[in-house]
Amino acid sequence: MILISPEYSVANEIMLVQEMLRLDETLRFHLRKINWSKEAYFEYLQEINPLFYSRISIHDFHDLQLNFPSIGLHYKEARREEYYKGKTQDSTSFHSKKEAIEFGGDFNYFFCSPVFKSISKKNYVSNVNWDIHNWDGILKKKAVALGGIDASTIEKARLLGFENIAVLGTIWMNKNPLEAFNEIQKICQK
Repeated sequence: MILISPEYSVANEIMLVQEMLRLDETLRFHLRKINWSKEAYFEYLQEINPLFYSRISIHDFHDLQLNFPSIGLHYKEARREEYYKGKTQDSTSFHSKKEAIEFGGDFNYFFCSPVFKSISKKNYVSNVNWDIHNWDGILKKKAVALGGIDASTIEKARLLGFENIAVLGTIWMNKNPLEAFNEIQKICQK
């Protein structure tokens, strides 16, 4: 499972993120904030226990990796070619199956998005049939279902062939993010 930060700040967010990382040793966290400065990203990362850095990826200000060498980098679709050098990269996002099949192997993992109707973005609906059963094994293992993932859609994602999920809205739009995380984690462990 991958946890994506809320786009805007949430009360006790860093404490919650660290607790989720502590509870699930396989959890990866993606820091993605709308209109944040490089300084704000830097301060956020400084507040996190360095033991978790190797399980964190950032979506912006990739040069911060100089300050935090073990963090991962996520290459946004719109700017992927600026960074993409034909070598294996950390992660990216695809909004079409064609691109995911063509370029997905060049990344450690990638988001397929949106798989279902987004929880956090109004009227953000998939126009792609994300059934990946016929993908080769390596590509399938790298694919991460993102968009509309909650307790009721995890099994649907599995039926489409996904072994990995990313969550955002179902956690951060909940009155109790930690409780929501625990519920998703239990379902994933089945």
